Amino acid sequence: MWITAADAINRYDGSHVKVFNLNKYFKNCPNLQQGYGFIEDDNANIYIGSDKGLYKYSHLTDKFTLQKIFTAPDEITMPLAFKNNKVWCFNRYYQLATYNVKTKEIKIEASISLDTITGIHVYQNMENLFYYRFPSMDNKGNIWMVGKHKVACYTTTTKTVNYPILAKPIDKVNIFFCAAFDTLNNCLNIGTNKGILRFYPTSNSTQLIEQVEKNKLSVINQIACGNNVIAINTNESVNGIAIIDTTGKKAQWLKLQNNQSTRTLNQFSFDKSGRLWTMDDAKGQKIFSFKEKFFNKIPADNTILPLREGSSVASICELPNKDMLFQSYWALNTKNKSLYLTTKNNNGLEFHFSFTDTVRKGVWYYEASSLGSKINKKPTFSFKGKDNNEVNYFDVFFNTPTTQLQDMVCLPNGQILLSNTTGLFWFNPKLSKITIANSIVNAFKINVLSNNRVAVSYLNKDLLLYQINKNEILKDVQHILPGVQSFYIQENTITKQYWVGSNNGIYLLDESFKTIKRFDANNGLAGTYIYGLLLDDDGNAWCSHQHGLSSINAKNYTIINYDKSDGIQDWDFNNRAFYKATDGTLYFGGINGVNYFKPPLQKNNYYKAEVYIDDILVNNATYLPDTNANQLQKITTNYKNNNISIKAVINDLENATYKKIIYRLKEQGLMWNFTSNNAILNFTSLQPGSYTLQIGVFDKFSNKEIIQKTIIIEIASPFYQKTWFWLLIGILSSGLFFWLLNRIKLNKRKTIFQQQQALQSQRQKITADLHDDIGSSLSCLQVNSSVANILIDKDVVKAKEILNKIETQSKNIAENIGDFIWSMKPGKEEFIALSGRIKNFAADILGSTNIEYEITIDKEIDTLITDVTMRKHILFIAKEAINNAVKYSQASTLKLQLVKKNRITILFSVKDNGVGFTTDCITGNGVTNMQKRVEELNGKFSIVSNNNGTEVKFEMPIG
Repeated sequence: MWITAADAINRYDGSHVKVFNLNKYFKNCPNLQQGYGFIEDDNANIYIGSDKGLYKYSHLTDKFTLQKIFTAPDEITMPLAFKNNKVWCFNRYYQLATYNVKTKEIKIEASISLDTITGIHVYQNMENLFYYRFPSMDNKGNIWMVGKHKVACYTTTTKTVNYPILAKPIDKVNIFFCAAFDTLNNCLNIGTNKGILRFYPTSNSTQLIEQVEKNKLSVINQIACGNNVIAINTNESVNGIAIIDTTGKKAQWLKLQNNQSTRTLNQFSFDKSGRLWTMDDAKGQKIFSFKEKFFNKIPADNTILPLREGSSVASICELPNKDMLFQSYWALNTKNKSLYLTTKNNNGLEFHFSFTDTVRKGVWYYEASSLGSKINKKPTFSFKGKDNNEVNYFDVFFNTPTTQLQDMVCLPNGQILLSNTTGLFWFNPKLSKITIANSIVNAFKINVLSNNRVAVSYLNKDLLLYQINKNEILKDVQHILPGVQSFYIQENTITKQYWVGSNNGIYLLDESFKTIKRFDANNGLAGTYIYGLLLDDDGNAWCSHQHGLSSINAKNYTIINYDKSDGIQDWDFNNRAFYKATDGTLYFGGINGVNYFKPPLQKNNYYKAEVYIDDILVNNATYLPDTNANQLQKITTNYKNNNISIKAVINDLENATYKKIIYRLKEQGLMWNFTSNNAILNFTSLQPGSYTLQIGVFDKFSNKEIIQKTIIIEIASPFYQKTWFWLLIGILSSGLFFWLLNRIKLNKRKTIFQQQQALQSQRQKITADLHDDIGSSLSCLQVNSSVANILIDKDVVKAKEILNKIETQSKNIAENIGDFIWSMKPGKEEFIALSGRIKNFAADILGSTNIEYEITIDKEIDTLITDVTMRKHILFIAKEAINNAVKYSQASTLKLQLVKKNRITILFSVKDNGVGFTTDCITGNGVTNMQKRVEELNGKFSIVSNNNGTEVKFEMPIG
């Protein structure tokens, strides 16, 4: 329902009002404040009149746009009908124009000769207001317009204007105030100064309705047409609003609260369900419904009851004529639903409580507050039968005036059993005698059961079952629900089951009084402190409690809770204030009156309840702001925007308050979440993936969940969780693995190749060394052997010298060969490391001399120097340097160092304190060979010699 206000346009869905007052709802146009008429096209778009032109609301975008229709003398536009793709509009001067919603064409169709509308603002209180004289379109497309003194009809097919009715020629009618066309009965209803004037275009006849029943109508200021009824506002009295049938013979006058004047009610209109909507000035919308209420209520709204002390009802019984008696002194006529006040008893006493006696066909009355009259301090107790004769019993009660009667029942055999604060008592009306049945105190409620049994509830005690034997003896049979404070018990003789109301819910018991099922807050019962309990004709349980009324289906145990929105008298009901009438009607009394109804209850709905999505927020920002959220079927976002809020309402103008929104994420299970008819559904920190959100309506009367909307929510995964990402990672990893594998293989091949090259180079060097050193030595050894062989017979002395020389040469050859072999066996296969080899050689050479020596070699040297050539060169340089010092230096001390200078360089030094020599006079091969060896290892060689000694040193890179 679209409703205009002074500052904004509103949309009402039955429980929630959406106010369109934000800039985001208006596209390239000013905000719409005051509206003048609403029209809907075939695509559910709404067109609203304004003083700026024609506003269009698109249900697809949830946005308003503005279209200029009239230009002079002002832009006020009021839409009146939609037909053949055209919105028909008029202005204050009764110009008619059309706006084609498909072609966007605007056309001035006609100018009607009627009085200019003077009042266009709702606060311009004039007789010629626009909403009083709003044009109507009939079934044939004719437009009817009413001025002060004449009626105009524009025929859209022929584009002609005629004026079929004038006010003055009609007897007694001087002025037209308002009009509405009745499309059902094809007649124009005009409000005049003398009542309702009905004009029938087919017969060109009129009918003046001046009086309905006994009420004269006089001035009709407002009129609206419903389904075979006419709503009028006469403004003649506080009861000036009437609903009249189309014959004009019957009327229902609507009563307002606190003698409110009908002059504040404006703009009558019927909705599709037949309810009358009016605007109550400065108070909002007032809605009148003419359907039978779900729960009948006494006192009804706007009704003043003849109650002495408020409207609380604690006593309900049935009179012999089937009328219902409340609080012992006012009654409901069950035929015409009217209330009337009963008379006092013959002694002028007023009673508070009453009980129905079906055997004697009458009602028992008693005063509960003191149970004694103010005059004689004796209990007041009386009986009134169907003949309305009253019998008083003043002396049959108890001697103690403080005795308080709690309950009384009439058994099927006519016996009367009473309960009070001191126990149970039998009452014999014929003998006017009371006898004690038992003396268990605080008997509260007597519940009559079959087979001559009663179940009596006690305050702070168990519910006791008694068998009534002969001579009115009560036999204690058993305790029902031991340990539970039970108040009421109802028996279903067909199913042989018992329903028990307690302070902890409702219990269903079998025929042996064993619990079948319990109903409390854990399975949906709204209130658990039971004030009243009845079974309807179908065996279903109805109970009143501190949170309204509830029903329990006896077959499927479905619970329906009824609250104030359903029409109950109030949240709280009264203890023992319940009664089932002869015709099956159930009555429950409470703090603000009585509710009565006859099950089964059925709710007739004209409107189909629909869940409407009003807004969707993703991380608190509107999702797709240019699209109506109600049209969206899919939400797509990423893993960072995974907090989603959906504002949902139930769209049902008539019964939205009875409905609840249900929703669930299908992937998370089958359980429904229940929330109010206007709620925000929050989904926070959703994990990446696809979700199916189902939203629907739950109707407590049908107990069904109806799915209406499905929204797919897609939360995109981060790139590192995508399949393509891991596929790419797999491809790259595989590529990298194979690249590394190939690299390793390549390096391995390169290493092998380098090793082979190094080995080949070493072989060549060894060959050269063997050729140059060992080969020459062997050649010399061969020559000396030949010479010795010749001299051995000729010159023994010389031959011996030659043989000694051969021995020395052989020894040198052996040592050189050993050095070659050692240098080719690095690592773990070597028994003596480089440092050991040098130390052993120094010890052998220097140990037989007078030279004191000191050798310093870093521990890391043996592990750092693994290259075969480097090991060989260092060893040979060390031997050559030591040999030279022994032979030529005449030194007394010698120091050898082989240390790591830094991370990449080693330092070698042999220093003595000998006589030295001039480096320019070096003629031997020893020094030259040392220098070549160092240069081959990319090192720097130097010799420093003077009178203080000689130092041979070099630096070379490691590896």
